[in-house]
Amino acid sequence: MNNERIQEIKERQDAATSGSWQAEGKEIWRRGESYTANIGGHVWIADVDHAGNRGFIAHAPDDIAYLLSEVERLQEENNAMKEALQWYADDRNYKLGNQTVLGEMARTALSHLKGE
Repeated sequence: MNNERIQEIKERQDAATSGSWQAEGKEIWRRGESYTANIGGHVWIADVDHAGNRGFIAHAPDDIAYLLSEVERLQEENNAMKEALQWYADDRNYKLGNQTVLGEMARTALSHLKGE
């Protein structure tokens, strides 16, 4: 996974209009409590003719936030699995009749996770 790319996505997300966006007719808005954008009001995002694009754009902030949190969760899970496999890859950590086979399987899995 390219962490630089993930960081660039997060920066673009932070620079965009915050809050949930909504499609209304051909327009995309972030609805607030008033028409004064600088004090929590409505913010017009774009006019988009194509309905599919409009829905995609309107849901992008929430979808990207969800996907970024899922990437983070999976990275943490992946790191935990690597640590567990590292333990199994070390034949000194357990005594089983087939420890050599298990250690080799763990080393192969680790190599795959590391992209080797």
